[in-house]
Amino acid sequence: IRQIKVVMQEGVDMDFTENMKFKHKKFSVTGTETDAVALNEKEIMKVYRTEITNKKLDKVRDLFVFGCFTGLRFSDYSRVERKNIVDVDGQLMIKITTQKTAEDVIVPTNPVILEILKKYESSLTGLPKALSNQKFNDYVKDLCKLSGLTDKGRLSSNLNKELWECISSHTARGAFCTNTFGSGFPGHDLMEISRHRTEKA
Repeated sequence: IRQIKVVMQEGVDMDFTENMKFKHKKFSVTGTETDAVALNEKEIMKVYRTEITNKKLDKVRDLFVFGCFTGLRFSDYSRVERKNIVDVDGQLMIKITTQKTAEDVIVPTNPVILEILKKYESSLTGLPKALSNQKFNDYVKDLCKLSGLTDKGRLSSNLNKELWECISSHTARGAFCTNTFGSGFPGHDLMEISRHRTEKA
């Protein structure tokens, strides 16, 4: 609708039309609240510490937790390679050009990220190869159910859903932003990492 309105305004400006119906208040876009959940650090660590014998779930867990502590989108954290792990003044950082916005971001590491990187230090890529987003979402739900994330009432549109049912690859980014912002980390600095345009977002 926004794009149509831009085109229509251009048509009016160029005298191709005098039709002003596109300016009607009913022809508009209204913002909607996102219906998503974010895990707190205790829940993330519960997932991280869950004993897993299934190799696929183990890799999904490591990627998901990696995403929870970097704030990268799935399209970015699923393609982190060894070349993206750089030393900046003696601290390992994740440096990557984001796929969605083509912007360079540098994300600090924490002890959990360093543990995950150490676990895969013998692999060529540096992290496990990601599945498709859809498969990843299926497995991350299985993982979180296995981890005991079964409380209800976290999804505003359906209070009867258990927490594990509400989790997807995007939950990792939401968890990072929510937990980091809630810890008192300056909003402006967080936006440099997450590439959100506003604190509200």
